[in-house]
Amino acid sequence: MKNILLSAGGTGGHLFPALALAEELRFQGHAVFLATDARAVKFLPKENTIPVFVVPSATPTGGVIKILKSIPVLLWGTVRALALCMKLKPHAIVGFGGYPSFPPMLAGQFLHIPTILHEQNAILGKANMVLAHMARKVALSLPAKIENAKYVVTGNPVRAEIAALADGHYEVPEGNEKINILVVGGSQGSQALSNIVPAAIESLPKDLREKLFVVHQAREADMDHVMKTYTKAHVEANVQPFFRNFAPLLAKSHLVVTRGGASSVAEINIVGRPAIYIPNPHHKDQQQKKNAQAIVDAGGALVFDEKTLTPEKLSEAIKSLISAFEKLVVMAAATKTCAKGRAAATLAQLVLTVAK
Repeated sequence: MKNILLSAGGTGGHLFPALALAEELRFQGHAVFLATDARAVKFLPKENTIPVFVVPSATPTGGVIKILKSIPVLLWGTVRALALCMKLKPHAIVGFGGYPSFPPMLAGQFLHIPTILHEQNAILGKANMVLAHMARKVALSLPAKIENAKYVVTGNPVRAEIAALADGHYEVPEGNEKINILVVGGSQGSQALSNIVPAAIESLPKDLREKLFVVHQAREADMDHVMKTYTKAHVEANVQPFFRNFAPLLAKSHLVVTRGGASSVAEINIVGRPAIYIPNPHHKDQQQKKNAQAIVDAGGALVFDEKTLTPEKLSEAIKSLISAFEKLVVMAAATKTCAKGRAAATLAQLVLTVAK
């Protein structure tokens, strides 16, 4: 039995792959621990039995003052992580990105504990870029033009309840069944999607609006105006800040409107659902756009630039798709071709190999 310490930033995009790997490793009989930040509590399963340790961290970006303030926090987090590593004696540490993963990974490298990085996006994030030089292996979700033996494509692990849907089929609504549209703005919600998507759906013809059921994950600050827009448009909707029952909602969906976060893309691919991607334009490296582009190239999705997208333009795209389900069926099949199956098992094998 091996002791494996996972470290991840406290957002869904970092945590969900970590939890998927934890499930696989524990299934194989290994002990797993998680180091993260306080935000993680929101995304952990209610029945979580993985020991969780909150490690101080900060994001050293922004102005000079913010960067200077973050340094002592990261140093203190590293000291705490050193104590944690000496207590748990992990055989390997796996980092999933985000600056909260930085102190445990740095502590592990200082103590000569083998470290493995997992990168969910098409390109390395800032924290992973710094840590990659000393990592034994870097696991990639997507192929990259990196000629180095330590970079291995494993895919992006998805939660067990999502992986269980891999063999399901895309079913078109029949008779009076509703057309289910799932709107997901990442694990923390998206103000931009809350502004543009309800307005786009409100612009649809009345006969189409009456056929819709919209499940919209929105920030708490946006929930009121999102729900009011759907009510005004006479569209049935379920608006929540976070859905713990995400798997059945994704399985029932006929069209997904979302950002291009790596975990969202991986889960949509596994289940095989057509999608409209509206990537976050504020990432300097445009990681979400690059994540979505492979799906667009395969014919499984549409992608729009948030800066030039209008509710009318999005409304036309939605209308075009839900008015002709043969398009959505073809897109669903194309999306599934982009899925990387058994990513959790592949990553677990890599981790255990390094842990030896």
